[in-house]
Amino acid sequence: MAETTSTEWATQLFGNSLLTKSGANDTKAVLQGKKLVLIYFSAHWCPPCRNFTPKLAEFIKSIKNAGRGDDIEIVFCSSDQVEQQFQEYFESMPWVAIEYSNTSVREALGSKFQVRGIPTLVVLDGETGGLKTKDGRAQVGQGNPFNILDQWIEASASSGAGYFSSCHIS
Repeated sequence: MAETTSTEWATQLFGNSLLTKSGANDTKAVLQGKKLVLIYFSAHWCPPCRNFTPKLAEFIKSIKNAGRGDDIEIVFCSSDQVEQQFQEYFESMPWVAIEYSNTSVREALGSKFQVRGIPTLVVLDGETGGLKTKDGRAQVGQGNPFNILDQWIEASASSGAGYFSSCHIS
């Protein structure tokens, strides 16, 4: 996929709508103006995911509490095998999700970013959809959230490797 401007890339990647706490909303509207879009590959059944999710929630909460929440959005890409588990897990998250029924998009994202284990946190440029890192998980909790946020914003395309304490997905 060639990089595009605005949020056209987001519709190509996520489809026409994302699930928010108030229901399905237009993907472009949800992600408009974000400097970063993070894709969080996770599942309710995965113990390392359930351990990492509160850390990621705290990370995003500190950014939002400091007035920088408009810079970033997290999109949950579920690997759950049962919709009820997805719903329960999503309710605990302060971000948006790809609808559970949108299996083709969820699978395409896992393939595109070569996700081999979860949890995985992919960081994208919010304007172009360009890849910043595939190893955002390792950086969350490793220092000041604002420094990490700024590093991601300033980074050019890079790719992370090395998954630790993850659940294998097939």
